[in-house]
Amino acid sequence: MIQSLLIILMLISIFVSFIPSFLIISNFVSILLGITLLIIINRKKDKTWNQIEAEPSLPIEEVKEEPVFVKDIIQEVVVDPRGSNRPKTCHSCTEEIYFIRNSLPVIKKLTQNTQKVEEVAISELYQRFESISQETDEIVKSSEDSLESIFDTDKSDNLAYVLNASKEINREFSRFMEVINNMNLLADEFIKTSMDSFNYISKTTKDIIELAEQVKVISINVRIEAARIKDSGGFKVLGNDISNFADKTAKVAESTNQQIKDTVNNIEKQRVELSSQIKYVDSAAKNIFNRFNPFENILDYSATSIKGIIKNFNDVSVNLQNNLHSSIQNMQFQDIASQETNHILQFLEKIADSSLMDRNYDLYMDDNQKKVVRGRVINFLKEISTTASEEEEVVRFSKEWNLDIAKEEESKSTKLDDGVFLF
Repeated sequence: MIQSLLIILMLISIFVSFIPSFLIISNFVSILLGITLLIIINRKKDKTWNQIEAEPSLPIEEVKEEPVFVKDIIQEVVVDPRGSNRPKTCHSCTEEIYFIRNSLPVIKKLTQNTQKVEEVAISELYQRFESISQETDEIVKSSEDSLESIFDTDKSDNLAYVLNASKEINREFSRFMEVINNMNLLADEFIKTSMDSFNYISKTTKDIIELAEQVKVISINVRIEAARIKDSGGFKVLGNDISNFADKTAKVAESTNQQIKDTVNNIEKQRVELSSQIKYVDSAAKNIFNRFNPFENILDYSATSIKGIIKNFNDVSVNLQNNLHSSIQNMQFQDIASQETNHILQFLEKIADSSLMDRNYDLYMDDNQKKVVRGRVINFLKEISTTASEEEEVVRFSKEWNLDIAKEEESKSTKLDDGVFLF
């Protein structure tokens, strides 16, 4: 049963390592993995892997499929009188499970708030750009129609008509420049939002690399324990497998970080090109305005320049729209990642939540110890909170749990038993 739980947790760790921006989930999967390893180490003191595998299996008709609960693992350790460190170890495991169970609702709430803010921001930004893009297309078409009317062969001898048409073009170009300025502001806002998102993802990949280093420490502890009990079989292999898993996780995180850096560089390059094109359009438009006064002498040149400006502006609009769609497509993985986050949280809740768990907590923890653990939860979440809304949620939960958030130092974890491995 314990081995099955360990395999499940390792599979979750592998899956989470491929999803950016899940530092919180990665930490808790690592804690669950460490707790399971701790229980296996204590059982290992009394029975080797070979002895376990050598036990005769039950007949098929006597085998009953039962779900694996964390409470079963705790009860199994409680009723086993072998070894003086077992109750202390179980008490430490209970504290960590209680820590996880109380952290899940807060993490779930923070995740939901973050997802909602990101969805609203991206949706509003996209709608605003679509509106400006549509207005730009209308202005370009109107400018082209006005320009064609000036050079209509049937009306070219009518100077008043030509001058009126030029004034209309002047008004259209005033709107045109206003739209350019709005688009420039929108582009800067979009690029800033994209840069902030990618920087956050880059920070998360660094945290995943640190998590991989912590898993390496676990593998070293496992191999040390294997050497201490003179086990050259499964336990040593398990330590090597965990070390290999940590190396692969670190490589994936580094690869993701490099891709993010390339994307950020590409966005910055596009921003520079877009800024240069907008400056060119602004300069050319001002030049056209200055040339409208001696209109009769430079009408042909102005018409050519206007056509060039309209074409260049249309190219800028199309290029910016393509870049926006491309960036949004690159950010669609956040929706998939959000769904997977909810799945992982649901799985962790099934592991930590059981109808008999409260009774197990009461066996090893009094109300004061539970309050200390909840204080650890609040301190941990305060450290990883990056926005005002997240901090407000943390404060709300601290009040709900009757904790004084100002007294951080009093809510720190109690010392663990010397025989317990630190993760």
